[in-house]
Amino acid sequence: MEINLTEQADVVEQTTTVQGPSGDWNNYYGKGGNDTIRLYFGAAFGGPGADTIEHLVFPGQLWNQVQIGYWDSPRASWWTWAVVMPTMALEPATP
Repeated sequence: MEINLTEQADVVEQTTTVQGPSGDWNNYYGKGGNDTIRLYFGAAFGGPGADTIEHLVFPGQLWNQVQIGYWDSPRASWWTWAVVMPTMALEPATP
């Protein structure tokens, strides 16, 4: 689903259930304003404002990813694209 934010400063956070993030993969498009987009999975495209895109991690579901693009940002290159994966902390083996 394509989700277009407003020209104002928007705050979007993907919802969860007991089992994990709810919903389908969505594409979020920041417009004007300084948007904050917080996702467990999906794609976020920043707009002309100073947008913040955050990858949320649900316990036990480290495979979820967030893809980001800043094509409309005046400070980013037209090709800016990234896939954000959570950092995995490994426990030392016990003897």
